[in-house]
Amino acid sequence: MILLFNVIITNNRLYGYKRSPWYPADDRFDVFKYSLSSYGQMHQFFDKVILFVELGHEYKNRYYELEEYAKGIFGRKVKLFDYRNLYTRDWRSFCDTWLKDDNEIIWYCGNDDHIFIDYDLDVVRSAIDKMSFDYDPYSIFYYSHWPEQMRMSYHYKAKLSECKDLVEYNWSTFDSIVAMKSARMKKYWFDTDFGDFPRAYRTDVLKEIGYEMTSKVYAPLREIIRHYDGYSHVGKLDNITSPIYIPPGFFDNDIKITIGSNNRKPGYTVLNPNSKNLYSFDKNGCDYRWVESDIPLFWRDKISVIDRRDTDENMIANRNKYFLLSSRMPIKCFDISFHHNEGLPTEWLEKHIK
Repeated sequence: MILLFNVIITNNRLYGYKRSPWYPADDRFDVFKYSLSSYGQMHQFFDKVILFVELGHEYKNRYYELEEYAKGIFGRKVKLFDYRNLYTRDWRSFCDTWLKDDNEIIWYCGNDDHIFIDYDLDVVRSAIDKMSFDYDPYSIFYYSHWPEQMRMSYHYKAKLSECKDLVEYNWSTFDSIVAMKSARMKKYWFDTDFGDFPRAYRTDVLKEIGYEMTSKVYAPLREIIRHYDGYSHVGKLDNITSPIYIPPGFFDNDIKITIGSNNRKPGYTVLNPNSKNLYSFDKNGCDYRWVESDIPLFWRDKISVIDRRDTDENMIANRNKYFLLSSRMPIKCFDISFHHNEGLPTEWLEKHIK
């Protein structure tokens, strides 16, 4: 499998995601390092790590720092380029050079800030197995924007996969947060050179030139990856599913965690499923409604202190309540409005309830 990034790192952001004024916003170079570190937990699945990274003017002198950091995570698997693919001809060149096997899976990241937050690799392994044995050369695994995917799965009458880690349905999408077989990119997405229009630094633009492609979509039955800026673009969700910030001490292997109390101490990250509010919504709220076993894989060897103020047993019920709620939030996505009481059958999510 290939891990493929095609991104720009800059503090000049173009979108309208919202963060509360007190909620931290990290330097974007650090956000990308944080993202790479999270994918490091999946290194066993990657044969190659190909990073097309354009550095904004404020980061032009940090190319070798980034290269060293990436190699520290992925070793010799890494190939770093100091530019992005911008046009379909660039992608054609990439396909001709790197994609020799139509069945090889590409974990494609058109964004620098979708963070792998899962607590084990079971769902990722299920997705890779499913795609590997799927005869459809154009099937995809839509790995991020989990609240939206749960809603789209419901809308398109998804079926539960036998592994119970995934649902599957049919949909047309060109979003840049999917894993796919090489054939989809090589033989369909970029089989034609469209010249200077459109600028194709993200695959989303293919829809603008009239591409239409309905294929099988696999979606995870728990959130394995979260957008750094969260999901404010589809609704008022900051008290259900928060944006992300890098936990203090992450880059120094000195993460300090309080579990089961909203007593916010400087330098500590707060986990408390019993909290009424999240920190992204209320200055006195918790950072995440996780129990200890939900802590992301890529944090674990960087934790220096865990201050336990309550037990998982006393917090499990609320952890599960908010987990289910995050799968059926009132949102609008892809021009479809969803209400609070709609959603996939609860029993489909039972494997991921603690």
